[in-house]
Amino acid sequence: MKKVRAVAVIAIIFITNLSCFAQRWEIGVGAGISYYVGDLNPTGHFKFPHPSGTIFVKRVLTEHWSIRGGFTYLGVYADDQQGDFAYQPVRNLNFTTHIFELHAAAELNFFPFSMSPDRYQKHIRKWTPYMFAGVGAYYYDPRTLDGGVALLPLGTEGQGTSATDRVQYSPVMPCVPFGLGVKFNIKNKFAIGLEYGMRLTFNDYLDDVSTDYSINGVIAAENGATAANLSNRSLGDYSAQSNDFYQRGIKTDLDWYGYLGVSLIFYIKDPTTCSSGIKGGYGTGKLKSKGKK
Repeated sequence: MKKVRAVAVIAIIFITNLSCFAQRWEIGVGAGISYYVGDLNPTGHFKFPHPSGTIFVKRVLTEHWSIRGGFTYLGVYADDQQGDFAYQPVRNLNFTTHIFELHAAAELNFFPFSMSPDRYQKHIRKWTPYMFAGVGAYYYDPRTLDGGVALLPLGTEGQGTSATDRVQYSPVMPCVPFGLGVKFNIKNKFAIGLEYGMRLTFNDYLDDVSTDYSINGVIAAENGATAANLSNRSLGDYSAQSNDFYQRGIKTDLDWYGYLGVSLIFYIKDPTTCSSGIKGGYGTGKLKSKGKK
C-alpha cells in the first residue's frame, strides 16, 4: 500500500509540474543575416549575406521541450559575376528575392532550462544548447539584381511555351526549418540566444534557375523579348550562339537558404499560479505540510 501511495504522489507531482509548465510562454525577437545556396552559389555558405529578422512566440512544455511558431523575413541574392567557378561569369545570371516565412517547430534543450522566476532548483541551468526542427511555408519573388525585373512571370526556362512542357513554378512553397542554437538566462528576466538554421525548400527555382536552356526563339516569340534576353545572358563567344538545350542550372540539386541570428527572449508571466500545493512554486517536489496528524 505504501508503494501505491508513493507512486501516486510522484505521479501527482509530475502531472502538476507538466501542467504548470504548459502555462509558460515566451516571446522573442531576433536579427541576423541570411544567405542562399543553389545554382548561382553552389558551395558558398555565408556568401552574399543579407540582413534578416524574426519574431516568434514559444509555449514551454517542460524544462527540455517547447513548441514555437514564428515569422521570419529573409533576403537572399547571388551574382554569377562574383561566382567561384569559371563558367559563372560567362553564364552571367543573377537574382535577388525577399522571403517571407511562417513556421512552427519543436525545440529541445540539451540541459534543463527555465526563465521562470520560481525555478530555483539546482539542476536548472542558466544556459543550454538546443536543437529545433519543424515545418513552414514561404513566399518568394525572384528578380534581377540589375533592374529588379520580376523573373517568375517571364518563363525564362520556357515555362508556358510550346517548346517545352515545363509549368510555371509556384511563389509559395513548403519548407522544413532545422538547426542548432545556444541560449543564456539573464537574471530570470530575459534570455539571449544565438541560432543557426537551414531550410529545406523543396524548390529549385528560388533563383529562377533550375534545368536547361529552352529554345530562345520560341521564348522571344511567345513570352517576349525581355524573357528571351534574361533567359540567355551569356557573354563572350557564347553571346553570339544558341544555347538551346545546353545546361543552365543543376536540376538534380534543390536550393537552400539559411539564417544566423541573435535573439532576445522574454518570459511572459502567466496570471495562473502553480504554487498551490507545492512549496516554493512548481517543480520543487515538496508538498506543503498541513500539520501533524
